[in-house]
Amino acid sequence: MKPCDGSGSKGVEKVENKDGLLEAFQEAYRFSKSKKVLVEDFFVGKEYGADIFVHDGMVEVMALLGKHITPEPDYAELGHYYPSGLKNEKEIKEKLRQAVKNLGITHGAVNMDYLVNGEEIFIVDLGARMGGNIIYSHIIPEATGRDYAKEMIMQAVGESTNHQPLHKNMAVATRLLALRPGVIEKLPDFSHIEAKYGVEIFHHLKVGDTIHKYHTNLDGGGYILATDEVLEYAEKKAENALREIDNSILRR
Repeated sequence: MKPCDGSGSKGVEKVENKDGLLEAFQEAYRFSKSKKVLVEDFFVGKEYGADIFVHDGMVEVMALLGKHITPEPDYAELGHYYPSGLKNEKEIKEKLRQAVKNLGITHGAVNMDYLVNGEEIFIVDLGARMGGNIIYSHIIPEATGRDYAKEMIMQAVGESTNHQPLHKNMAVATRLLALRPGVIEKLPDFSHIEAKYGVEIFHHLKVGDTIHKYHTNLDGGGYILATDEVLEYAEKKAENALREIDNSILRR
């Protein structure tokens, strides 16, 4: 059960039986701008994301991204990683390209979420927009060497652009600042943590803010971005930085 025009996992809930149907409907309805709710089959699989750029008559899959998400019932994003590690990338890319063509999208950005279960691929969400959670602004440029936002703007104003990478591909790992609840009394030295772990931190936390229990992306306090030539190292950087931030915030 989910709102037809929601985002960030708000109002999305898995319903096991008819007893939970009404409550799930009301929650999805609350987060729908159009006041429409979608009821669909529940597919089992590991969730991944993709960003696609449609330009010059071509549907280009910029990147397939792995995801870290919360367990049910929220399924909220905790971070992304690249490369995805998918063994059937070629088949997946072709299916995603075909979905974009079937919907008649002829230019611009497309962001997709899909589930993979063995050989089965289930597309669960598609939006004609760039990916949020610093995907278009940081993950895609670091992963591919492409200035995704610049290329989109140039296409929008009718100018040609060079789609060649500006630097070599990098492994990327991000974490949302999904933190323990409480009222912030003191924040850590973010610059020190950035230097210690070789990461970038983007946050909007302030002393006096209330950190809520993490259910959707709106409950996050920002992002950690880590890059390396090896994904395992990038993941460790991001995870260690997140742990230090969470442990260093004084709460009341």
